[in-house]
Amino acid sequence: MKKVLLFILLLVSLSAAAQQRQISYIDNDGRWYHVYDTDGKKITTLSKHSVGELVGWSAEIIVTKSGVWYKILDSQGRNISTMSEHTLGTVISVSGSTFTCRSGNWLTIRDKNCKVISTRAANRHFGPSLRTASPNPTD
Repeated sequence: MKKVLLFILLLVSLSAAAQQRQISYIDNDGRWYHVYDTDGKKITTLSKHSVGELVGWSAEIIVTKSGVWYKILDSQGRNISTMSEHTLGTVISVSGSTFTCRSGNWLTIRDKNCKVISTRAANRHFGPSLRTASPNPTD
């Protein structure tokens, strides 16, 4: 009986550890996204057709976009949440279990469940400046 309980406990702990694997790299080979962990081992393979275009990822989450819908996925490729571009704006970065969206003059940081963590006015000079990129020194 003790051996059976020990075996079940071992299986549960291995299952929990597998869910905790961190994303290190995502390889896009055209129709598929191959997700790798920090040891270089494949975690999962996702169909581009089912998840949409890859927007970004962190060690914990993957953000994709299909039409006007953003999907937040875990490291196994399971859907955590889905929200429209009209609600979120444009996803501009992904870090840890959060992602940042820009909508008009506002930046919003959301958690993996799309819950708002913080909102602030965007810097007016957000993004590359055309003035500093001028190749002509007389400009």
